[in-house]
Amino acid sequence: MDTKWINRQENAHLIIFFNGWGMDDRVLSRMNHGEFDVLMIYNYTSLNLTLPSLQNYQQVSLIAWSMGVWAATQSSIKCNMAIAINGTPTPMNAITGIDPMIFTATHQHWNENNRLKFNMRVCGGRATWMAQKELFPTRALDDQKKELQAIANHCQKQTNKRQWHKAIIGSGDAIFLPCNQHQAWRGTTPHREISMPHWPFHDFNNWQTILDL
Repeated sequence: MDTKWINRQENAHLIIFFNGWGMDDRVLSRMNHGEFDVLMIYNYTSLNLTLPSLQNYQQVSLIAWSMGVWAATQSSIKCNMAIAINGTPTPMNAITGIDPMIFTATHQHWNENNRLKFNMRVCGGRATWMAQKELFPTRALDDQKKELQAIANHCQKQTNKRQWHKAIIGSGDAIFLPCNQHQAWRGTTPHREISMPHWPFHDFNNWQTILDL
């Protein structure tokens, strides 16, 4: 896992954001960070994670999106609040994640044309994609494909180290289907469904809104 400071102003409250697969810091380029420091974690080719010292923060909130929910579940980062958005701890699962056949096909057929189609599905359609496409990553196709294969390999031997405080489910999510997300959280984690595609950054432009859900 890689880390990058998105906002570092010696605020009292730290947001640790676990990004989605294949993403970079562009997804947060329109986010109003307010009075939060923000540390992004991304690129799950390796699950090794080295964090900077967090001892000066009065509060730490963990927010994870998409495949970042799984990645955060593998970590033992201590936090006051852990929120999952449009993802589950078991991403390669036909009942509580993504059907393994779809997962494998996405990896095998990953090319420029299919990436465009995938990004539009993430956004819930062409209109949102056109409005948000500058927030999508500049990472190379091969780099994203390597990461997805690594995630598939890691999933075979994953460990669940995290309890989640709440989960947010997008009713229009075409990647992690809402029914599968409900199944993943049922009986373990408070969860609610809101009107949103898989891509949350069109609906949320500040961290406090997410924390207040």
